[in-house]
Amino acid sequence: MGTLQRWRRLKERWSVPDEPPLTYQDSFPILGMTILERLACDHENSAEIGRATDLISRIIGFMSYTGDAASSDNEQQKAFMQSSLNLVRRLAITGGKIGATLREELWENPFLLSNLAGIMEDSQNCPELWEPMVDIIVKLALDEDARQEIGRSQVIIGKLKHAFLGRDGPDHSLRTAAGEALVNLSLGSAANCLAMFEDQGCKLIKDLKDMLFNDDYRYVAASLLQNLCANSPDVLCHPHSREHLAAALPVVVDKITAVKSKQLEALIGVASQICSLIPECTVQTLESHPGVAAFVQKLVSVLHANKKPSPEHPRMRRVIVQVTVSLLESFPRYATIFREQGMMEALSKVEKTPSKVEKYRVFYGNTGMILESGVPLTVLAARAKGLISSAAPTPGAQSIDDP
Repeated sequence: MGTLQRWRRLKERWSVPDEPPLTYQDSFPILGMTILERLACDHENSAEIGRATDLISRIIGFMSYTGDAASSDNEQQKAFMQSSLNLVRRLAITGGKIGATLREELWENPFLLSNLAGIMEDSQNCPELWEPMVDIIVKLALDEDARQEIGRSQVIIGKLKHAFLGRDGPDHSLRTAAGEALVNLSLGSAANCLAMFEDQGCKLIKDLKDMLFNDDYRYVAASLLQNLCANSPDVLCHPHSREHLAAALPVVVDKITAVKSKQLEALIGVASQICSLIPECTVQTLESHPGVAAFVQKLVSVLHANKKPSPEHPRMRRVIVQVTVSLLESFPRYATIFREQGMMEALSKVEKTPSKVEKYRVFYGNTGMILESGVPLTVLAARAKGLISSAAPTPGAQSIDDP
């Protein structure tokens, strides 16, 4: 073999293979945000990111959306937006006090909500952008001030409604997340609830009623329906709204006998709200199925089973006491049934076992996020006991469940 041929073979062995061309994902800002996203899994690192001067503002700046960019620029823009959204989501879902501080800094940024609204308007079929966006809104809406500010954006409210209610829309996880965002936005906010009725009006109640039949969406639909009833009584006095609520009640009562945990809490909350709004409908439903005594027995058994409140459903005992008060205020004759089913004893245990867990209506992990705004539960329980004891049974009266 000649010298020249040997040299060529050695050169082939030493040659460096061609590298694939660089993509948008290889740009320094995107690589930097990807690294920060991984580092932010640690709370201390998240805190350092929050303390870094102007870093969060720069990250949010990469979300800036311009819909008139050229096609190649759109791909680059999408890559920047996706990296920015993923990092902001990571910061927004941070737990504890560090997470609360980060979320406050995020929503106080003057460009975050407008950037999110801009992306939402033009990326309906882009789940890689929608998923982090919705998660961000879910967590930001845990703060009351952020909740009100987000609610002022009709774009955000409208797009979330479309994602949650649209049967041909996104997949299950994204629909559920959009519903959770609406639930958080509707908490204690009459303005946000009214905004949700825009365009659809009373049909929103019907859509939520229909979703109660679906195991996948029942909890979110019931939670949203409960908040809408609590914060929009004027809208729900409309005849069509009352009609849809009346149609929802049999479904609610039927599912109360079959479900557990947070679904049960949400459904009892809906029953309590409907009882307050249209009590005559409630009595008709209960007396036909499952019967008032069976319904009260279910409430009592759930109270006994929830002596120790859980962060997963911290309002369980409250909604049971609320529906008891609502029923007895409208129909004092039911007091005998409540007494016979042992509700007085169950309520006494509620009075004697107050819990700090029940001071909150929403938890994130084991951290209370949104305080309960109603009267103390012990006061509510005393009110229910008073209604039971003050209504003397009528001599010779026929049981409400007798044919």
